[in-house]
Amino acid sequence: GTANIFNNIFNGNTANDNGGGVKLTSTSGTLNFTNNTIYGNHADHDGGGLQAKLVNNDASLNLYNNIVFANMAGNSGDDVYVNSDSENDQGDGTGAAVALYNNDIGPNNDNFSGSGEDLYVTVTDNYSQGSNIDSDPELRSPSSGDMHLLASSPCIDAGVNSAPAIPTSDFEGDQRIIDGNNDGTSTVDIGTDEAMGQRAIVPVPTLSQWGFLLLSLLIGVFTLYSLKRTLPIQN
Repeated sequence: GTANIFNNIFNGNTANDNGGGVKLTSTSGTLNFTNNTIYGNHADHDGGGLQAKLVNNDASLNLYNNIVFANMAGNSGDDVYVNSDSENDQGDGTGAAVALYNNDIGPNNDNFSGSGEDLYVTVTDNYSQGSNIDSDPELRSPSSGDMHLLASSPCIDAGVNSAPAIPTSDFEGDQRIIDGNNDGTSTVDIGTDEAMGQRAIVPVPTLSQWGFLLLSLLIGVFTLYSLKRTLPIQN
């Protein structure tokens, strides 16, 4: 069969084995994992963000339009670890199909080879990938669970509209596949949040920034007042 997993947030979880945020297993079916956000999770062993186990050669995993970032693992795959050849727990040397497209995964990886600290696929003869990025997703406040995209996020309009099991709305009901960058094209965003054009979150200034702005305003007013007092009066 087929399992479709989309619009989920996995944040701040811990596992004492594999899959700090998510653990997926397929014996012979298809796993479609689309437009999810996995951030700040930890696993003692493999797959700090996501661990997937594909048992037989006819199992398959599709990872599309996901943010998997800032996770940690004790062993391999800080963000993503895929055991693509776990048949009989020994493997037969042939990897199941793994497709990795338009995701934002941590920078310590090589998407082309499926190997690195943040991404590790055990057997890659049936591995395909494309258009993945490895930049900070610029979420509003991931430490407090706010996974909205900032207006400057590289995830806006960076997904692929043909992703399997793509949802029609985001995690809070906003319409999917809109023109988030106001550039005339309608492309889905990466992650659970679909930035709504001008509604993409603009950071609120901190107290220190507000203080600097207020000080600048006061200096400007004082300077203008001083100039008015020193300029000669014209009759």
